Amino acid sequence: MLEIERKFLIERPEDGCLSDYKFSDIVQTYLLPKGRVRMRKYEDRTVYTHTVKTSVTNITRIEEERCISEAEYYELLKTADPERVSVCKRRYIIGYCGFVFELDDFGAGYTHALLEIELPVEDAEFYIPDFLKIVREVTDEHEYKNSVIAAKGFPDK
Repeated sequence: MLEIERKFLIERPEDGCLSDYKFSDIVQTYLLPKGRVRMRKYEDRTVYTHTVKTSVTNITRIEEERCISEAEYYELLKTADPERVSVCKRRYIIGYCGFVFELDDFGAGYTHALLEIELPVEDAEFYIPDFLKIVREVTDEHEYKNSVIAAKGFPDK
């Protein structure tokens, strides 16, 4: 499946500002030789996935993702990349002007967060929710890829 995504560094919203939006808590771990596993906890269930992405352009990737069992998740964790830590974040889902935005909050210790939007085509026009304060687009900035965050930490600039 093609994934066309743009990413923005935003000022972390104040506590309580996102209380009306659904969220999940994510633990994302990168594997050797490639791919990642994710445990995503919702209010009423936990979902485990295995994903492999291949870049096509800066904003387009081929994404192969499948649901896995809890047992397979823990088995795959045995191949975790020792050079990276698991990325833990709370993801909020924000519907706005016909699009779905995903806001990744890395915790109260940070002043910034990441906002992602998946698009139907690379040049699709969209509007960012006006209550979010955009610092800049970081789609092309390597340091804001989750795989790099797992290796070097979230660059809270």
